[in-house]
Amino acid sequence: GYLEGLADEAEVPAEVADGSVAEGTASLDLPGKVESGSTGKKVAAISWESSDPAAAKVVEGYDASDYSTTYTVKFTHQAAPVQVTLTATYELSVPGYGCAPSTTLERAYTVDIAPRSEATEAQVSAQLQKYLDKVIAVDFATGGAVDAGALTGDIQLSTPRSLGLDGKYYKLSYSSSNDGAVRINGYRGYVTGTLEGDTPQPATITASLTYDGVTATRELGTFTPAVVTQAELERAAAFMGQVKAQYAAALL
Repeated sequence: GYLEGLADEAEVPAEVADGSVAEGTASLDLPGKVESGSTGKKVAAISWESSDPAAAKVVEGYDASDYSTTYTVKFTHQAAPVQVTLTATYELSVPGYGCAPSTTLERAYTVDIAPRSEATEAQVSAQLQKYLDKVIAVDFATGGAVDAGALTGDIQLSTPRSLGLDGKYYKLSYSSSNDGAVRINGYRGYVTGTLEGDTPQPATITASLTYDGVTATRELGTFTPAVVTQAELERAAAFMGQVKAQYAAALL
């Protein structure tokens, strides 16, 4: 039929038509329209969908010259080969052709996306390590430096934004070897002080950064809560008692 012929004329990239995308291919422009060979006018619009956006993400754009939508497919080469179906929907834009039995046509292209090489994975890992080298721990309340050997309050750990990363694609997380000393919740470390007379309990905090299936880690070091003396506990208890009394008086 007429649409079949237009689909045959569409300038689909050879990689998509042949069903094979090499590791070196990061993206391809997909046709958003079919033009008449004689008049140069658009006779059909093409829209695209991907069966697996994680491996082949279709991104829409806009061509102001003729008010048409443009399409680019961006590939993520993973640790193993991935097969994706890219579906093109052709829709007639010829005036007066609405009387036809059907004015749309779908054509599916099965594409094998090559995995990334060990060399590429090593490059990604090295870049992740550079980001991790910038990770710091500061005082949660003041933002100032902390004494890792005698923590007196909670700590704030670097966030993706503070490292200049997009959290949608880069996953940054932290873990503690001893939750009783420093418990991690998101990008905050909750510190539990050591009671006077008890042996200080250190915790090793590790940062992990993942991108595109590659993960790098870095130990930030050992963090030990400061000793809380009996006098400090008594002062804290007295202060809380005053707060409770003032609150109760305010309710009267």
